[in-house]
Amino acid sequence: MKGTGSFFAGIDRVEPGTHVCFAAGGERSIRHWYAPPPPLPDSADPRPQIEAFRTLFDRAVADRLRGIAGYASLLSGGLDSTAVTASAALQLAETDQRLTAITHAPHPDARVLESPSRFGDESAHARQVAERYPNIDHIIDHAPGRAIGDDRDARFHYQEYPSLNLCNEVWMTELARRAGALGRGTVVLTGLWGNMTISDHGLERLNALLCRGKLLRWLIEAFAVLRSGAMTPLGLANWSLRPFLRRERFEALQRQFGRQTRHPLNFSLLRTDQLSEDRYDETGKTARDRRHRILGLFWQQELVALSNKGLLARFGVDYRDPTADRRLIDLCLALPDSLFLRQGQPKWLYRRAFQDRLPSAILEERRKGLQAADWLSRMATARDDLLDEAVRARSNVQADTLFDLDGLECLGRSMPDPDKALPSDDLKYRYQFLRTLSATHFLRKVQRDNS
Repeated sequence: MKGTGSFFAGIDRVEPGTHVCFAAGGERSIRHWYAPPPPLPDSADPRPQIEAFRTLFDRAVADRLRGIAGYASLLSGGLDSTAVTASAALQLAETDQRLTAITHAPHPDARVLESPSRFGDESAHARQVAERYPNIDHIIDHAPGRAIGDDRDARFHYQEYPSLNLCNEVWMTELARRAGALGRGTVVLTGLWGNMTISDHGLERLNALLCRGKLLRWLIEAFAVLRSGAMTPLGLANWSLRPFLRRERFEALQRQFGRQTRHPLNFSLLRTDQLSEDRYDETGKTARDRRHRILGLFWQQELVALSNKGLLARFGVDYRDPTADRRLIDLCLALPDSLFLRQGQPKWLYRRAFQDRLPSAILEERRKGLQAADWLSRMATARDDLLDEAVRARSNVQADTLFDLDGLECLGRSMPDPDKALPSDDLKYRYQFLRTLSATHFLRKVQRDNS
């Protein structure tokens, strides 16, 4: 999502942070209007900044609690949606209003993927949050009968972009359907941008300290990170040093330690002659400071807006994200790094700001939730349909030019049994197969090729 190019010929994007001016004579100019706020200084007493952060967050939630229908939230077991849900419940309780919190859980009969660092069923954590607030009505939805890719035609007509993650589309669409059943015009609160604002980990503080030559401060913070168990020594070295390495050298080190590189060809079936190296130069690298990383991520969030508009048109639900509030973004960009990584604790600001609102299971959880953890079983259910889509891709000349369609069909014919799948199947199918399938379906629909 760089530059003004769009998915459609003859249509240019207006990039984030810019506006386009048209003159009477037909002249066109693009002006940049957004400038990041200046950094705020470190303070010996962080409490005023913590309070300012929490006050502004509650204001962002309050400003989205407006409408003529009901209120709902998408509640996972993670940090962002739980903070949004808790703030909304507190504010709605002041006027005796209720909040419906909707949580997706894997299908009970499916194989659920988990690992020491990931947990697949977040409903238990979400339930603890819901039980804490009497005015929350909690719905746990298993999306029964839903399979991967089963509504891709409808998605195309309402949203008009290729889905990046067909596995997540299952629960995202199903939760929107459940929210729509509450009544058209229902406001649905989300916390999608929270990783870049309220729960930012702040690990770039390690990079920034090295860049500024503050080796003693880096050593103190690095040892604190190791003592807290937030990172392994290898992970610490990875975060601290990779911004200083050329991409080729960094990827060579990843391969040496048996880690998957983030080269685009590892995540799609794009033909090698279609890869533009200059567009890939910074892929897989860590920014040298937190502000640079966050701004880079915000510039790529356009698909979120397209998705929300499509869900509004399709189900009549209005998705609103307080964690994407412009004022909150500016504050989080300005706050010192020491509030996000402090005393060896990533996400320190979040835990201090919301420690009285959330159960300890949320605040102390170090694992990340694995979205669509039952994707293998849902893909197996859709095996014939997905293979049919892979075969159909051959009828599209542009798809054949861009992608390895032999590889796509081969993966379609060799989908693994969910109970026998290997860790490597995640890369092959969740990324290479399904992302490419999504792109070829988009091309076929745009060009009205239904053969």
